[in-house]
Amino acid sequence: MIARQLIADTIPALNHNNTAANALDQMQEFGVEMLPVIDDQKKYIGLLTDEAILDIEDMDLPLKDLPYSLTHPFVKANMHIFEVIKIAAENNLSLIPVLEEDDEFIGTITLQSLFRYFSNINSLTEPGAIIILSTPINSYSLSEISRIVDSCDMKVLALYVNIIRDQSKIEITIKLDKTDLSSLLNTFERFQYTVLAAFQEKEYIQDLKERFDEFMNFLDI
Repeated sequence: MIARQLIADTIPALNHNNTAANALDQMQEFGVEMLPVIDDQKKYIGLLTDEAILDIEDMDLPLKDLPYSLTHPFVKANMHIFEVIKIAAENNLSLIPVLEEDDEFIGTITLQSLFRYFSNINSLTEPGAIIILSTPINSYSLSEISRIVDSCDMKVLALYVNIIRDQSKIEITIKLDKTDLSSLLNTFERFQYTVLAAFQEKEYIQDLKERFDEFMNFLDI
């Protein structure tokens, strides 16, 4: 998945001829705290926040005449989703402008579109268990984990790792295609993995999905 495939059609861009008052009105209308600013040729100028607008004394001032420079975070249209997430996190963004190679603005990625993508690849709507393991960094082997899961007649639907460098450990979160974990947990422990958590009840999966749906509904407000 690349950036251009994640663009949300509902978020507008501000023209640099718009006034500060108009910019604030659009942010309130679309329920966002920032919007991209472009020129008449659709070239990206920068990202304007509601906090920056509130510091402006003359709300009729065109955005092109602002007395300060805008921040300039963006992603290119062909960037992978992981790079998109990295840039969003590094710049604390709730939306990310997307540009072509010539810096033409083509749209915006919202956190909502990112969450929807991950809900699909994580198979939240599918039944299955989730386990969280811990092992020393030097002992981590994806192929070994896959063999252990296969030996218990299960499939890995998704897998994520979190490196804890100050402890020289790695946490592995695995989504599986089945809910009965008894044999799998015993096998992992036999291979010296520490089982930090295991969620196998169908009620837990349903609760997780309901919580996710509630969060997505909140983002739609």
